[in-house]
Amino acid sequence: MNPFISYHFATSNNFPPYSQKLQEYWLAANGLFLRSHRRELEVCLQVTQTQVAGLQPLEPYFRLKVPKVPSSIITDIINAASINPQQEILFYLGVTNNQWWCHTPLQTASSTHVLSLESALNKSYTDGVVEIHSHGTLERRSSKSS
Repeated sequence: MNPFISYHFATSNNFPPYSQKLQEYWLAANGLFLRSHRRELEVCLQVTQTQVAGLQPLEPYFRLKVPKVPSSIITDIINAASINPQQEILFYLGVTNNQWWCHTPLQTASSTHVLSLESALNKSYTDGVVEIHSHGTLERRSSKSS
């Protein structure tokens, strides 16, 4: 039994309340789903698509439970990333009292990578909801975590 992950079968189209686990895997008629939440957001992602007889289909979702990130913060991030497009830059975004904040950690960066020099125990890292980094002049795409 895993203390962090639970496994379920979708026998109804409606999810029950969240378990106390960090992640819930749901096998449904239309595939395998991963569901998780924290106070700022809820997410259900379809991990694989398949057909499973006898189960109910589920729909993926993303629910932000706090206000949207203000455009001024996005503008500041774009402007900071534009200063030196040959070098990546990292930002942490979080929410306190329904107000978004942006933190640029102490970091080392090149044209192909960026690494925070702050400890994982740093409040901006642990309280952050979103981690964003630029790709400089490289192709715009999602990055894989290392």
